Amino acid sequence: MKLKRAGILLFGVGLGVALVSAVVVGLVMQRTVVACPGHEPAYHFEGISYGFWIISDGCNSLTINPLVTGGFYVAVAGLVVGLIGSLRERSTEG
Repeated sequence: MKLKRAGILLFGVGLGVALVSAVVVGLVMQRTVVACPGHEPAYHFEGISYGFWIISDGCNSLTINPLVTGGFYVAVAGLVVGLIGSLRERSTEG
């Protein structure tokens, strides 16, 4: 039960940090603004640089707020820990 509770706590904190920072600070931390006439945007994940996610539309790059990505990582860790706790609890029941 301890791992399950820790997972729920991590998930809640991570989700809270990601959502609050996205609303207060904004989702995009940095953006390049270059005019590309006649360009159809096709968004794709460009990579990770110093822990920041970089997304491109083929012409401009967007850097995602690091608090959002950090909150996402903590929420995913919470899901993994909670799942391990649930599986461990089920295996010891029978």
